[in-house]
Amino acid sequence: MILLPNFEGYAGVEHTPDLPPLTEPHVFRENKGQWPDQVLYKADFGSHQIWLERGRLLWVQQDATDLAERAKCKFDPDCEFMEFEVKNHAFAVEFAGSNADHGHFGHHPSSEYFNYIQGNDPSKWASEVRQYQKIEYTDLYDGIDYQLYIRDGVLKYDFVVHPGADPADIKMVYKGLEKLEKVYSNLRMITTLTSIFEQNPYTFQIIDGTEYYVPSEFVKKDSVVSFSFPESYDKNAKLIIDPVLIFSSYSGSTADNWGMTATPGLNGELFGAGIVFDEGYPITMGAFMSSYSGPGGANAVVDIGITKFSEDGSERIYSTYLGGNLSEIPHSIIVNSQNELVILGTTSSSNFPTTPNSVQDQNMGGDAVTGGIFNNSIEISGTDIIVTVLSEDGTSLVGSTFLGGSRNDGINDLDRNLLRNYGDQFRGEVVVDDFDNIYVASVTRSSDFPVTSNAFQVGMSGGMAGVVFSLNRFCTQLRWSTFLGGSAADAAYSIKLNSEGNVLLAGGTRSSDFPVRGDAYKPTYQGGPANGFVTKLNNSGSDLLAGTFVGTNSYDQVYFVEVDLEDRVYLLGQSTGNLQPTPGVYSNPNSAQFIKRLDSDLNELEFRTVFGTGRGSIDISPTALMVDDCNRIYTSGWGGAANRNNIPTSTTSGLVVTPDAFQTTTDGNDFYFFVLEEDASELIFATFFGGTVPPGSGIGFEHVDGGTSRFSRDGTIFQAVCAGCGGGNFFPTTDGVVSPTNPSPNCNLGVIKYDFELDEIIARADVDRGTEGCAPFTADFRNFSTGTIHFEWDFGDGNTSSERAPIHQYEEPGVYEVSLFALSTNQCLEPDTATLTIEVIQAAESIVDSFEICDGEPIILESQIENENADFTWNTGQSTQSIAALESGLYTVEAELSNCIFRDSFTIINSSPSVFIQDSIACDQTFLELNLDPRAENISWSTGLTDALSTVVDEAGQYYVEYSINNCEFSDSAFITFPISPEIKIIGDTVSCEGEEVTLSVSESKGITIEEYEWNVGATGIDLVVTESGTYSVVALSDEGCTDEDEIDVFFIPQLPPVPHFSDTLICADGRLRVDLTEFEELADLSWSDGSGEFIRTFNENRNLTFELTNVCEEVTGTVGLEVSPFEFGELPMFFPTAFSPNDDGINDIFKPEFPPDLEILSFEMKVFDRWGNKVFETRDVEFGWNGVFDGEDMQPAVFAWYAEIEFFLCEEPATVKRSGDVTIMR
Repeated sequence: MILLPNFEGYAGVEHTPDLPPLTEPHVFRENKGQWPDQVLYKADFGSHQIWLERGRLLWVQQDATDLAERAKCKFDPDCEFMEFEVKNHAFAVEFAGSNADHGHFGHHPSSEYFNYIQGNDPSKWASEVRQYQKIEYTDLYDGIDYQLYIRDGVLKYDFVVHPGADPADIKMVYKGLEKLEKVYSNLRMITTLTSIFEQNPYTFQIIDGTEYYVPSEFVKKDSVVSFSFPESYDKNAKLIIDPVLIFSSYSGSTADNWGMTATPGLNGELFGAGIVFDEGYPITMGAFMSSYSGPGGANAVVDIGITKFSEDGSERIYSTYLGGNLSEIPHSIIVNSQNELVILGTTSSSNFPTTPNSVQDQNMGGDAVTGGIFNNSIEISGTDIIVTVLSEDGTSLVGSTFLGGSRNDGINDLDRNLLRNYGDQFRGEVVVDDFDNIYVASVTRSSDFPVTSNAFQVGMSGGMAGVVFSLNRFCTQLRWSTFLGGSAADAAYSIKLNSEGNVLLAGGTRSSDFPVRGDAYKPTYQGGPANGFVTKLNNSGSDLLAGTFVGTNSYDQVYFVEVDLEDRVYLLGQSTGNLQPTPGVYSNPNSAQFIKRLDSDLNELEFRTVFGTGRGSIDISPTALMVDDCNRIYTSGWGGAANRNNIPTSTTSGLVVTPDAFQTTTDGNDFYFFVLEEDASELIFATFFGGTVPPGSGIGFEHVDGGTSRFSRDGTIFQAVCAGCGGGNFFPTTDGVVSPTNPSPNCNLGVIKYDFELDEIIARADVDRGTEGCAPFTADFRNFSTGTIHFEWDFGDGNTSSERAPIHQYEEPGVYEVSLFALSTNQCLEPDTATLTIEVIQAAESIVDSFEICDGEPIILESQIENENADFTWNTGQSTQSIAALESGLYTVEAELSNCIFRDSFTIINSSPSVFIQDSIACDQTFLELNLDPRAENISWSTGLTDALSTVVDEAGQYYVEYSINNCEFSDSAFITFPISPEIKIIGDTVSCEGEEVTLSVSESKGITIEEYEWNVGATGIDLVVTESGTYSVVALSDEGCTDEDEIDVFFIPQLPPVPHFSDTLICADGRLRVDLTEFEELADLSWSDGSGEFIRTFNENRNLTFELTNVCEEVTGTVGLEVSPFEFGELPMFFPTAFSPNDDGINDIFKPEFPPDLEILSFEMKVFDRWGNKVFETRDVEFGWNGVFDGEDMQPAVFAWYAEIEFFLCEEPATVKRSGDVTIMR
């Protein structure tokens, strides 16, 4: 193919006029002859290609990393670009049983087109080749269409099932995959390069303009995938099956890369950040920092790795390192109003990049961190806090600064009571206000941490304190800064701003004198190893507006704080103090994760709930909290083996999930997403998210290494994950993302973007078994609404209900308009209404009827219901509206229509006769009995007999009868004759010789005329010539219709088989000759020339005999000529001397073997070698031996090796012998 865009007039010109922007791309290119005939369309998606063929799709995947490396190779003069190997994988999806002639067409063609020239064959040229936004296979199955299209950058497909079609016909056969598995309710296709992950299909119907959800799921059997529908659906409306894909990806780093923090972008992008141990993080062109700055290694310094993923995860918008010569760790990230990424972290580097005029351009140092930071796998020398603002495209710094004192800042590592969860060292949070000012909550051990003069708290008295500060967007101004703590250890984890710009902070404290207000919800330390706290400062950090402890006499900490539109304060944390839920909330009692809401002044507890497994111990480590505009509460966390060194009870096993969960089961090592209704009154949604790790593998447990993740305001989680640790690939990813697999030997930053779809209320309702029925009609309403759990039903008959899915009974016939109102709890979302029409009808009277059959023909029985939508059930098992009935009995039918049952019954009496009198030829008989049906009455025979079921006749003639059965009258007649049968015999030879003919003839002895002969071999004449042995029979038919038959056996003596000959036979002296003639024993007589008659004889001496085989057809002779060899079998009659003396005395001068004179030598070869392996003699003449001379000289006395190969005829067959040895020359 030649494709030359931008050069007008060439064969491959792309013609692109000005077009308005399109919502989705044109990716499906039609085939107009440029590709093989089976191809209909082709689509390219980065490293993926899809070939759309008739009845199947062919996927071709290429390794994205290989492609990127090859692209770099293109500009490297030392790299062979065309020889660069790119791994690929192909697999097919075949639509089994689909229509071979299904239609196809493209929707929304592109204005631009492509021209192709391929070689000099015009049949391969194509012009004006268009691309389309959507492809549709029409009638792929009877009444079922298939559609492929792009939505939000993701490839999607729908099956559209038209009324009357059966979705059970859909069968997708996957060929060429490494593995096809059903993971929970979702489908996972694993290739050698990636995994394609499809969420449980979303299926719906649109009826009268309203969309109704239909529960559905994948069904997998071996390599075949189909769909099932656990509940019924309206088969008279179109059904659309629409599997949903989510965005989940690895970073693609080939170096060890741990996930720590994530946040949404302004346009749906996902930012993920973690730490990287070496070169290998996937860097984009123009990245701010394109290489790793540390020395690398297993226990090494680490850089920050940051990736900005596109909205659908298919592209790295940018990806960069960030760091200096020692370790950096990101704690929290967020974007400002410019979509610039604000990063909170810690560093040990002296040369971490800062911007001019930054607040602090030097690292003030600190102490080396030892004793358990990620099991000592990271080298941290002393830390300052860093705040960095990256430009929107990730190529430059907007602002960057150190902030810290002379000891460690930003690391929560002092007190194990505050360091409960794996990764708690790296908590802390950064947020921004409407003016892009930056606010940070963190910790310090530096008494000289920079605070401003107007700070609420200018000094610290404990070993570790919380710090709160604010910077401008460019990190050139420390707007304010303050300590927050008491005389023991304190840590600030979370920060938010309320509507007045005041600062809300939350964390953990060991200080009984932590600053709170006297009117606080909890004004004193509650005891135990740690309490949580929540504090409200004014916007300048100079005044404590409110503050309270949050705790029990056991362990408590607050990890996240959030405010709603009314500035009420929400807290997410852990407690082992057996907190009791307040009345009216959803809870999992005796659980150790809590959610609380306080009033804006932190004086009153408005509600408290706990969630978890109910085991009284901590299950998960919190990672995100959000309260949406409807005051619904979103939480995220993780649990499992990665947290058990800190919290031995940590697990996700036993947590509650909702029926619509993305993942309903867990291996105990997963993420957990959890949403409560306003006031925590009800559970809206809960799901697990994670892979299934094989038991005992010890790798791949999903977790996150500290840090914050976030929800967007529409209820989408943007979660960072430390995924695939140990080199595993169990973390579920979606197709088309930048890295569906983990290419590193250990961990990869994993990211999840999952929309809970709770930002819009959609009302959907249906009635189980339909909306029509007979009075009284019970309507079992089904509610498929999303976005709320508050409903009002108006049944249209004056009754209402607030249940989610009520059952209501309509007593009277009529048409009822039903409304379902899906409501928002506080009017934050638009309510939605779904309407249904219920039709209740009066059942019809049953039909009872009866019929009599006289003519033997079936009668048609019909249900009174003629509607084609009715379901019919006959007691005969048939399911049609009408049936044909012939047998006597009761027939019933039930017609089900609109949930009504209509019953009809019919009685059939079949009076047709089952017995008739018939014309008969009564051969060799003197009388014949004529019989009638046993039910016959009013009988009158032509013989004069009446009321008799039978009569006997003895004369030839025509006979008549009249009678009745029930209400049917019948007449019948028969012609009867009494002839004599013929008597025949087959005449002919019964024995003959093979190759001769035998003629068989038929004779008749009674003088009866024969009209027809029928032989069993198909002949029809009086004579039959046969040439094969067998039984021959004939049937003779007389002119009056009587028959006789006869048979005869004919045997042809076969020719004798060839006689074996035993003349000129030689056997060994210890051998025997066995003559076996038993194959002739049944065929001939045997006589030997020595008078014997035996068929088996054995000889062991010289003999000359003859024998004769005779029978009536032939005579043959044979001979036995036997000679016995003097040698026994296996004997080797030969001798090789071990020495010879070549001195010309005529005695023992020659070395050669000796053989018996009567041994027949067929071939001979002998070689002689000296002790160095040199060949000194060779002969092929058995009479020509070695005289001890080599190369004209006599050989001196020595030992020589010899090798001989002799073929000879000993007695029964030729033999070959290989011999070797040595011979000594003596002189």
